[in-house]
Amino acid sequence: MQSGDAEQILIRTPDRRLRVFVSSTLGELVDERRAVRSAVEQLRLSPIMFEMGARPHPPRALYRSYLLQSDVFVGIYWQRYGWVAPDMTISGLEDEFELSDGMPKLMYLKRPAPDIEPRLSALLKRLQSGDTVSYKSFSTAEELRLLVLDDLALMLTERFAPAAVPTSRGASGAAPEPTTSLVGRSTEIDDIAGLVQSGRRLITLTGAGGVGKTRVALAVLDHLQQARGGDSTFVDLSAVSDPQGVLVALAVGAGIREEGRENVTDALVRQLSVGSWLIVIDNFEQVLDAGPELVTLLQRCPRLQLLVTSRRLLRLRGETEYRIRPLPVTESLGSDGTGPAVTLFEERARAAQPDFTVNDHNRDAIVALCRRLDGLPLALELAAPQLRLFTPDQLLARIDDWLAGQTSDAAYADLPPRQRTLRATVEWSRGLLGGPAQPLFARLAVFSGSFTLDGAIRVCGWDGLDVPAGLGTLLDHSLVSPTTRPDGQPAFTMLETIRAQARSQLAASGEVDACSAALERQLIRVYAAAAPRLHSADQAQAALTLDGRLGDLSATLTWLHAERRPLAPLISALGSCWVWGQLRGRIRHLPDVSGWLQQLSGGDHDHEVDDHEVDDHGRDRAALSWLHMGQLVNACRYAEANSMLRYWLPEMRLLEDRLYGMALMVSGLSTLPGRGSEVRTARERLARAVDIFTDCGYRAGRGYALTHLGDASLLDGQPETAAGHYREAVQISRELGDLNLNADAEFHLAAFSAQAGNAAEAAAHLQIAAPYYLDLVHLDGMARCLAVAAGIALLHGDESRGAELLGAADALRAPLEIRPWPMIGVLEQRCSDALRTRLGDSAFAAAQDRGRTLDGRRELADLLQPTAV
Repeated sequence: MQSGDAEQILIRTPDRRLRVFVSSTLGELVDERRAVRSAVEQLRLSPIMFEMGARPHPPRALYRSYLLQSDVFVGIYWQRYGWVAPDMTISGLEDEFELSDGMPKLMYLKRPAPDIEPRLSALLKRLQSGDTVSYKSFSTAEELRLLVLDDLALMLTERFAPAAVPTSRGASGAAPEPTTSLVGRSTEIDDIAGLVQSGRRLITLTGAGGVGKTRVALAVLDHLQQARGGDSTFVDLSAVSDPQGVLVALAVGAGIREEGRENVTDALVRQLSVGSWLIVIDNFEQVLDAGPELVTLLQRCPRLQLLVTSRRLLRLRGETEYRIRPLPVTESLGSDGTGPAVTLFEERARAAQPDFTVNDHNRDAIVALCRRLDGLPLALELAAPQLRLFTPDQLLARIDDWLAGQTSDAAYADLPPRQRTLRATVEWSRGLLGGPAQPLFARLAVFSGSFTLDGAIRVCGWDGLDVPAGLGTLLDHSLVSPTTRPDGQPAFTMLETIRAQARSQLAASGEVDACSAALERQLIRVYAAAAPRLHSADQAQAALTLDGRLGDLSATLTWLHAERRPLAPLISALGSCWVWGQLRGRIRHLPDVSGWLQQLSGGDHDHEVDDHEVDDHGRDRAALSWLHMGQLVNACRYAEANSMLRYWLPEMRLLEDRLYGMALMVSGLSTLPGRGSEVRTARERLARAVDIFTDCGYRAGRGYALTHLGDASLLDGQPETAAGHYREAVQISRELGDLNLNADAEFHLAAFSAQAGNAAEAAAHLQIAAPYYLDLVHLDGMARCLAVAAGIALLHGDESRGAELLGAADALRAPLEIRPWPMIGVLEQRCSDALRTRLGDSAFAAAQDRGRTLDGRRELADLLQPTAV
C-alpha cells in the first residue's frame, strides 16, 4: 500500500454503520416510524430518529447536525405539514428535505390522505414535478416496512462499494437451509412435485401446526430446482400480519423493484410474466384476505405457479389441496416394525444424548410416546431432548404433565415463538378463529376419539350453536381433520396434542358438565339404535359402530361417577348391547368399576334387597354390579364372576328384565360344569333366564340362554333335551338373522355331535359355525371350532393333526389371554387328554408346538374346504 492511500480511503471503526435519517411528522406516524426503524435495523444499519433520546440542543440544530452525519434520507408523509417555527418560513419537515440535498432519498406517502394539509400537498407536487426523486404509496405500517427493507437493500447495492453493502436473507428470497434431516416424507415430496410438474398452478399444503408443512415445501422446492427450469423463490409471511403487505413481501422475496410510479402488482406482473416461476409462500393462514391478489397474479402471469403452506385452506378457484399428515408411528418400513415417527424421535433424541438408541428394552415406550404425540414432528422434536432427564418409560408416565407445563425456555431458540411450545402452536391457530368455531373448538374436546357431524351437532349444539359452520372453519384451520370410523362412516378427529389444549379451553369455559351430559344422551341414543342391529345380519357392522364409541363411553362413565350423577341410565343402555361386549371383549377396557361399587355399597354385600328399592342409589348399585360382572366375564375371570354374583344377583332384580336375565344366564353358565346340586342350580337359573327373555319378548336372549341350558342338560344326563335346546336356538338365530347366535348354536351342536362320536354330523355343523366366527372376527369362536376339529380328527384316527389343531387354538387365544368358558374348557380338555393318551406325551407336545406356529385363521378357513373335515 502506498503512503497516500490511507488519506484517500476512509477506514471506519466497527461501530460506524451507514446512517439512515428518518424524516416525518411525529404524532400521526408513530407506528410507521417504528416500522421503518425495524427495517433499517434488520439491515444492520443505524436509524437516526428524534425518538432515540433527549439531547440538550435546539430541535433545528439537532436535526441539521443529524442530517450532516447521515448517509441516506427516508421521508414519510401523510396529512400533516408540521410546525413552522416563528423565525422560519417552512416547517421542520420541509427543511429536513431541503437539507438532504445530495443524499440518496427514499420517499413514501401514506394513502388514503383525505385531510392532507395544503402546504404538504404543495410540497409533494413540487417533488413530483422534479426529476431527482419520486415517492411510493403505502397504506399500512407493515407494507411500509417491507418497502423500506427492499428499497434500502437495492439502493445500497446500486450506490455503494460491495464491501459496504449489508445483506438481508429475507430480501433475497433465498430459501432457508434446514439444519436437520427430513424424515419419512419421500412420498409427499414426490406427490407434490408431481402436482407441480403436471401443471397445477395453485397448490396449498395444509395440516395442523407443527406437522412439517414448511419442511416439505422446502424439500419440494429443492427437488424441483434440480428437475425443472425457470426461476423460483421462497417467501416467508410469518412476520406479515396485514394482507396488504403480502404482494410487497412477494416482490421483496423475488427481488422485484417498482419502477417510476409503477405499483407493486404491476411490478410483479412485469417480472413474473417473463419465464417460468415457482414461488413457495410460507405461513399464509393469517393473511387469507390477500388470497384474491394471488388469483390476480396467476391470471396475469400464465407461467407462474404458487406452492402455499397454510393451516387453513385458501378457498380460491383452481386451488389444489394437499394435506400433510403426521408421521406414521408403526409400519412395515423398519425392520422392527417401527415407522418414521420413531426414526425422527430417535434422531432428535440422539442429538441431545449421542449414545441414545431405540432397542428391545425401550422400543415399546418410545412407540407409545410417539403415538401419544400423534406422530406430530414438532411434538417429537420438542419432546426428544427430555430424554436427557428421563428414561423413555418415565417420560411416557409424565407426558400429559409435560404437555400441560411445557415452557418456551426449554425449546429450540431458533424456532419462531409460535412453535416453541405445542400450546403456542395451537394458540396461533385458535387465535385466527372467529364465529362459532371458537366455542366449538373447546366443546369438541368432550369426545375422546372421532366424531360424526350428527354427533357433533347433538353434543356440541345444545344451545343452538351453528356446528356445521364452526366445523367447516376448524377443518379449514387444520384443527380437526377428516377420518373414517371403524364402521366406514365419515367422521372427524382431533390430534391428541390439539385435544389437550381444547380440554383446557373447555374447562375454562365452564361448559364441561353441559357437554358431558349431552354426550351421555347421545351415547344412549347410539346404543338404542345399535341394539336391534346386533341381532341381525348387520351384526358385524353394528359392532364396529360401537367400537368407535368406546372412548366416549369410558370418559362419560368416569364423569358421571365423579359428579355423583346417576349411572344406571347409561349402563342400562349399554346392557342392551351386551352382545357387542361378548363379540369384542371391549367392556374390560372400561374403568374398573369394582371400587365404585364398593363406595356405593359401603362394603356391605350381604344385605336384603327390597323389591321396592328403586331410587337412583339402588339402581346405580345394581347397574354397577351388572357392569362389573361383564368386565369379569370379558377378562375370562369366570370364577370371580360366579363369586360376585352370589352377592349381587339379588340386587340386579332392580334392573330391567333383559339385564337381569343376562345376569341369571352368566350366573348359571359360570357355575358349570359343577356337580350334583351345582348343575341343578345352573339349570334352574338358565331356565329362569329363558323364561324372563320369553316374557319380555327378547328372542335373541332366549336363544343364547337355550344354548347354555343345553350344556346344563347334557351334564345332567339329558342329551336329547340338550339337542332340542340347541336346535331351537338355531331356529331363533335363523329367524332373526343373528350370525353370532347361529354360530354359537351350531358350534354347540358340533361339539355335542363330536362327543357323541358322530364325526360327519359334527363336521356339518362346524361348516356352518366357522364362517360366521371368521366374518365376525370372533377369536374365541374360531379357537372353539379348531378344538372341535381336533376332536373330529381324533375320531378319524389322525391324532397328530388333532394335536396340531389344539395348538393352533391355543395360539389364537394366547395374545389376548382368552380362556374359554369352563364348560367348553372341560370338553377341550377331554379331547386333549385322549390325544395325549394315544400319541404319548412327547409326540403330543411336539405336534401341539407345531400347531402353535400355524395361522389359526388360515387353518380354520382351510378346514371349510369340502373335503377338509
